[in-house]
Amino acid sequence: MKKLFTLILLVVAYSSTAWAQLPDGSIAPDWTMTDINGDEHTLYDYLDNGYTVILDFSATWCGPCWGYHQSGALEELYMNHGPAGMANVSATTTDDVMVFMIEGDGSTTAEDLAGTGSNTQGDWITGTPYSIIDDDAITELYAIGYWPTIYTICPSREITESGQIGTSAHYDIANGCGFAQFDSDMRLISLESQTSICGTDYTPAVKVQNLSTTTTYTSATIKTMQGGTELSSFDWTGSLATYDIDVIDLPTISSFDVNLPLSFELIAENDMDADNNSVEASLTSAITSFNVDVEILTDSYGAETSWSINDASGAAVASGDGYGDNTVYNETVSLPSIGCFTFTINDSYGDGICCSYGEGYYKLTDDQGNVLMQGGEFSDSADELIENDAVSGIEEISDLTALAIFPNPVAETANISFNLKRSLEVTIEVYNMLGEKVLSENKGTMTDGSQLVTIDFSTINSGVYFIAIVSDGNVTTKKITVSK
Repeated sequence: MKKLFTLILLVVAYSSTAWAQLPDGSIAPDWTMTDINGDEHTLYDYLDNGYTVILDFSATWCGPCWGYHQSGALEELYMNHGPAGMANVSATTTDDVMVFMIEGDGSTTAEDLAGTGSNTQGDWITGTPYSIIDDDAITELYAIGYWPTIYTICPSREITESGQIGTSAHYDIANGCGFAQFDSDMRLISLESQTSICGTDYTPAVKVQNLSTTTTYTSATIKTMQGGTELSSFDWTGSLATYDIDVIDLPTISSFDVNLPLSFELIAENDMDADNNSVEASLTSAITSFNVDVEILTDSYGAETSWSINDASGAAVASGDGYGDNTVYNETVSLPSIGCFTFTINDSYGDGICCSYGEGYYKLTDDQGNVLMQGGEFSDSADELIENDAVSGIEEISDLTALAIFPNPVAETANISFNLKRSLEVTIEVYNMLGEKVLSENKGTMTDGSQLVTIDFSTINSGVYFIAIVSDGNVTTKKITVSK
């Protein structure tokens, strides 16, 4: 598996970073699906009619999903604010919200939804006033990484991971949604370009949207500014109807101050809302040097493992091989602060270093203890850009993101990796299929950044379990199989 990471002179920091979940502020993909009652629904049809749409991605076996489902928060939201004339909606509805439950785990069945199957917490259908869609195609489309995941989608197509909040909190988000309300309104949504650069040149890209009720925009000007100085100006042409979106590549800039933010300003004809025409991006200087700790735990065939770090020209600056079996190796590599480097790990047999012949792994850590990359399950090769968060200061999209568990299935120990936006007290809990807690470990207060914890399953019988990560009252869940 080939992994890439970039060391940088400048980093542009912005809030729309890519994790497993769709980032807040990104555009929700459209879909047309049929619910369990045979009724067809199209997301953008609801959005175009001014409805804010709530998607509750759950799995019938998920305890926290069941607990939130039973709370009635979405039931009350739908009945009081759902589409007028729909079944179970109040006659006094505000008529501006639609709610769906998405049973997105392909392994569950109709019987599980009804509460009569073997992989369920109860009857999900009886008493649920809103539509239930049983289709895991939406799970992949929306990059769901854990259950439950609850998204709020505004009429403007913007998505927010709203989470397990109450009825009034959901409606507050809906009230703050962007939607077309002026005859002519073009807005600048976000900076879309890669956050890290090698060297000093930077090519911005911005996302724009037409929020007009009647105007189709065919031209606009986007200026790149710093401290009142215009760095570039670009005249865009195209065709954007209401709610249409485009990502516009701007001219490359090279002469700018790393200590001042960049701003991007949109100028469109007859624009009636000037408050949504600019985006600002902070800059930060790179550190003077960069040390990377390379940690390798070999599998039972350590001689098959080798790795290298190469610079942009392909020249190796560090490497390792000739390892023993099932052994941890550490090496600290000192790299300059400017440049792009590629980390490559190879298994000569082609089956990675986890998990058939030992639970090996690789992990790269920076000076501040942040995990830049880690893994172990690979076969052929793959490329992945890893950004140095310690330098970039990228704002993550929620308190706990990028949740992964490996190996899965597990026999003895499992590794749980995730990222924290801020310091939080974290508890790891394991539940069986009956919802009984079989293990609980309080990890105490964990600092912000990448985290890796190990859970011992040696005393737990074979079967299907659910790992719940509890932090600040929020719960994220993943399924794990114990196989001995």
